Amino acid sequence: MIFSLTRLLLLLLSSCSSALAGWEMNDLSILFPLPAPASKNLLWRAGTSARDGTLLPRSLYSELPMLVVLRDREWLYQNLRVVALRIDPCFREGTNAASLPCRRQVRLVWQPLEEVRGSWTTLDAAVHTFHELDEQSWRNFRDDLKTLRTKHPSAPGLPLQVNPRIAQEGWQGGYAQELSHLVLSTIGPANLVRATAMTVNTEGTVWVFTGFDVKNGTYTRIPVPRTKNVAQAFFAKLDDLNEYRSTMNPFPAEESPYLRLLQNSAVAGREMGETEIMKAVRSSLIALNPRRSNPGTIDCASCHAARAVPLWAASNFPNWNWDSLFGDNLFRSGGNLENTTAQPRRTNMLRAFGYFNADPVISPRTVFETALATGAMGE
Repeated sequence: MIFSLTRLLLLLLSSCSSALAGWEMNDLSILFPLPAPASKNLLWRAGTSARDGTLLPRSLYSELPMLVVLRDREWLYQNLRVVALRIDPCFREGTNAASLPCRRQVRLVWQPLEEVRGSWTTLDAAVHTFHELDEQSWRNFRDDLKTLRTKHPSAPGLPLQVNPRIAQEGWQGGYAQELSHLVLSTIGPANLVRATAMTVNTEGTVWVFTGFDVKNGTYTRIPVPRTKNVAQAFFAKLDDLNEYRSTMNPFPAEESPYLRLLQNSAVAGREMGETEIMKAVRSSLIALNPRRSNPGTIDCASCHAARAVPLWAASNFPNWNWDSLFGDNLFRSGGNLENTTAQPRRTNMLRAFGYFNADPVISPRTVFETALATGAMGE
């Protein structure tokens, strides 16, 4: 049932009849497989050598909040690993984003890894580091990435997933080794422009989103859009993971139906009325659609919480005609937009791209952004 709902929202209403020419989804958003028990250090670490220093310098880490409450800060630093890599040829943000020039970015997704019963699993916290390339560096990087893609082709039209080439060949395979050399020779502290963090408490019921821009060794806190704060918290109850029982602080005041649905979706389904629920679902679709919102116009918690709202609505209102009700708020694109998240209905998974314990989690927003990126890469 979940698979059919996913296809209803993310495939059926999209132009998915043919794969995008050239670049594939898994070329640009690369979810690394978790390592075998003895191979954790094959993943990039904070101290991994990069272009002009280490990937995650201690000076930057010291600016981050405590990622997991009651865990040792040094232990977290030593056990952070890059679990995913994203390449964005045209990052823009803000209310006038369409008029801005493209910013060429390479982003790393970090999570703490922990050994549990002989296998590696992740803690539900994350750091994202953003590296920006000038035009010449970008052209060189893109050309080398194209050569790598041609040398190590994968089956066309696959949905975004744990990278199939690395999963098949392993970390010692040619693709992973050449990708590692290319990325680590391109990015480093000198072109690191932003870091964001999602922290979590030990119970997995409170998450806090923060971030800062980096320029000339100065760290400037990023205001959370639609709020007056530089941090935003999301609180959840875990009594039924198919329903929302959550709040956020601060919250966007203009999103009353959406906030009411998130507060108690079971009650909302009985009492709000379909018109108000449609308004709430529309808000989630806008948050998930990179053509309708961007990191400069949508607050962190609203965006991350939106991941499962359409699936909740499709389950509770199976007779809706999504195309007529939501129109341009639905993301449409070529390519395979299927979502391969293991448990997509779980409402306590706020991750955009990475792992929840050992299960891959990919937000629809990440799928959609990747689809746009494939079209913006050029040939």
